[in-house]
Amino acid sequence: MSFPALDYDSGEKSFSLVVGVTDGTTSLQVTVLIEVTPVNEATPDFTGVTSTVSVAENLAVSSSVLSYAASDTDASPHGIKKYSIQSGSRIRKVFLRIGRNENYC
Repeated sequence: MSFPALDYDSGEKSFSLVVGVTDGTTSLQVTVLIEVTPVNEATPDFTGVTSTVSVAENLAVSSSVLSYAASDTDASPHGIKKYSIQSGSRIRKVFLRIGRNENYC
């Protein structure tokens, strides 16, 4: 007999079962709730990533020069939570804007 694997991202999040025991004369039943918890099993992935961008020196301040989108197949709470600049210019002329958050590099 085979059973399907538990998968929080696409499957049921909880199961309820009744376990019974008897000694032949009396019996007892208890209901058990099994909750499936998420595991961070997928790595975020950038799609359409460009590694080099050329910009004119007279480009207006605050102009957008690059747009990235990422995806993560994990369901919450292990989906994408934060974008950040990992390294870059030390003169703080590059920044990442997401909503109201800005990270300078």
